[in-house]
Amino acid sequence: MGAMMSLLGALIAFFIYIGFLKENLVQEWQRVANANQVLDAWMMGGILTIAGVTTAFGALGQLVSDREGNRYQDFQMTALKQWQLAISYFISAFLISLIMQLVSFVIMAVYFKVTDNLTIKWEDSGKLLLVSLLGTFVATVFCQIIIEFIHSHVVFNRMSALIGTGIGFAIATYMPVGALSAFSRHLVKVFPSSYIASSFRELLIGNKIPAVVRPELNDYLGIKLTVFKHSLSLSQNLLLVTIVSLLGLGLLIIVNHLKYKQH
Repeated sequence: MGAMMSLLGALIAFFIYIGFLKENLVQEWQRVANANQVLDAWMMGGILTIAGVTTAFGALGQLVSDREGNRYQDFQMTALKQWQLAISYFISAFLISLIMQLVSFVIMAVYFKVTDNLTIKWEDSGKLLLVSLLGTFVATVFCQIIIEFIHSHVVFNRMSALIGTGIGFAIATYMPVGALSAFSRHLVKVFPSSYIASSFRELLIGNKIPAVVRPELNDYLGIKLTVFKHSLSLSQNLLLVTIVSLLGLGLLIIVNHLKYKQH
């Protein structure tokens, strides 16, 4: 149920876009050919990333419920080891998040195909799946780190609302990177999910942007993020997220081990 509500939260951003934001954005970019399709693909990349984060966190709410209801302690008394318990919750959240991203993708792809004739290069399906897998992994890692410090549903619900609201701004989905202040642009680049959103957008938009304005829009829309004055390629995005994911996984193992020792 928590994951479904988190998915609904991600799709609310989709409904806000088609109901309120899209018309204004298209008017601003009338000089750009394929403006509808470019903006649709740009929003898809952001919402897929939001869905990955919020549904992973929502799915991990089961861990909070089990702790609060003392079921987790019952599991610890079985033959299951601590690391096996942690992995089981992780895999469950990972799979739920991945499935919910697929559901979001299908809903948006069908809608934008019907309304704006948005075409997706299916030869990029493998790359899109890779981005989704890596995005789901890094989201689940850091969500589970946060969950390790939450032991009541009251705190979980508050944190869920905070993440659900904040992630869209953190990865520049509700407002393009180029429209943010210098400090906010730097802040966006702190979050690994921003590089997942950038990767999704690069694949979904492809060559839909005319070459004459492509460098400008790549920067403004966050299709390519610039770090230390270097515009990151798709492979560099994924390498960076992989490194951060592994560091996060190491931190999760340490946190889980320390908590287990205390028991």
